[in-house]
Amino acid sequence: MSTGASLQLSSADLAAIAGRLEVLERRDVFDPYRPGSRPTPFQQTIIDDFGSIRVQHAIAGNRSGKTQMGARLMAWMLAEDKPGWVRPAKWGPGALQFMMIGRVSKQVEEVLFRKIRAFFKEGELHETRVGNALQKVTHRATGNVLLCASHHNAAEAREKVQAYELHGLWLDEMPNDVRLLEEIDRRLQDRHGFLFTSFTPKVRNLEIRRKVDACVAPMGRQYKMRMFDNPIYSEQDKADILKGLEGMPAGYVQCVLEGDWMVGDESVYEIPDAAWGDCPDYSPQWRHVEWTDPALQSKFGWVVAAEDPKTGHWWIVRDDYITGIFVPSQLVAAVKERGKGMRIVRRVCDPAATWYIGEATTAGLHYMTPYDKASRRPEMMKNLQKALGVTIFFAPWVQSLPNELGEMQWSETADAKVVGSHKYHLHDATIYGADCLPKPEEEREPVPPLHVRLRIQQEKAAARGSRKTERNPALRKFQIVRHRKKGLL
Repeated sequence: MSTGASLQLSSADLAAIAGRLEVLERRDVFDPYRPGSRPTPFQQTIIDDFGSIRVQHAIAGNRSGKTQMGARLMAWMLAEDKPGWVRPAKWGPGALQFMMIGRVSKQVEEVLFRKIRAFFKEGELHETRVGNALQKVTHRATGNVLLCASHHNAAEAREKVQAYELHGLWLDEMPNDVRLLEEIDRRLQDRHGFLFTSFTPKVRNLEIRRKVDACVAPMGRQYKMRMFDNPIYSEQDKADILKGLEGMPAGYVQCVLEGDWMVGDESVYEIPDAAWGDCPDYSPQWRHVEWTDPALQSKFGWVVAAEDPKTGHWWIVRDDYITGIFVPSQLVAAVKERGKGMRIVRRVCDPAATWYIGEATTAGLHYMTPYDKASRRPEMMKNLQKALGVTIFFAPWVQSLPNELGEMQWSETADAKVVGSHKYHLHDATIYGADCLPKPEEEREPVPPLHVRLRIQQEKAAARGSRKTERNPALRKFQIVRHRKKGLL
């Protein structure tokens, strides 16, 4: 056979080669809707770290490619064909179980899963649905499963995560509750699974920011992806985007373009790092003060602070909303129950809630109120800002109140008005309580034993009698003097 003949390939061979090239291209492509696309150098850094860095947070601007990164990683895990990746020995043999969680169910299917499905040929994936809702996806060849969930209701999302032991999870968009991230950590811990999050930090959530910022390699790392690093944008696209952002607050622009945490030019409170601490040696026997902002038709704000007897610092140790109770007497009973076991020395309440104060007084709970609440509100808010990190601190287990303070924004259309001020009941309870803090407790000497107290009283009485005699010499002749005989004891 001639050399030329040996190079001839059958149509079957050509089809096989083309198929193989297609497989390799789908394995290597970054965006299947753009054939030949490859990750940028920064995106490649995230890909290279995957596997060695267990927790990866892509903090990114809008349309920076962060969601595409999550889809690329999950597609590789389903097929187990990521270049250079080796299954951890701890995972053992058998099918793997992953989960992706998006903001709402519609987004999970129409955005996240659509990006993943594009990496596979028709028939490679099996979709399981309940009604019309996508529940899970199974890769037929490997048996690996990708579960689907949304975090629009963080409590429901936590319950779903609790039901599984996972090898990996992709969380898209920032949830509104840090406890979801904490539950995810526990679900992944036993199997040393990976976590990849992708979000633009527009929502002000101080707890999540603290958790993300605390990530340190090799356990975790955060990556800041900029919008204009995405190669899909032309120069004209960039100019149009910048024009559309004109007039927006600087913090919002930095968040969208650079992926910076959004603090906001109109934030009501700035919580200093010094306001967070470990609350060492906390005891229910410390002096506690209870602050409430009562409500029947909306949420009831309830905050408790405790005084460290060594430093005089007040630590916020409880912050919660009481909901679903519409009978005043039952509401008072619920507050009483929550305060059991704590040494509460003062209770402070919104002076406008006379219906609650009266009911509480009948039940034995006595409240004081700040004076002139209406005209002094700006002053009380300013005083709270000054106290944060100086005399008032947050215990590490407290979440709701600092998150609420971080979300509050001044109105851009009305002076000295907080947007949605009617919903911040924890904040209102806190400014009332901080305005009515008790004075520092005086140090008291320990009470001496009874025999010591009696001796002290006798000495004082003897001293008083002696001084009385000295003041009136005429009394001396009436003193009884007892003489001892010599030699007698």
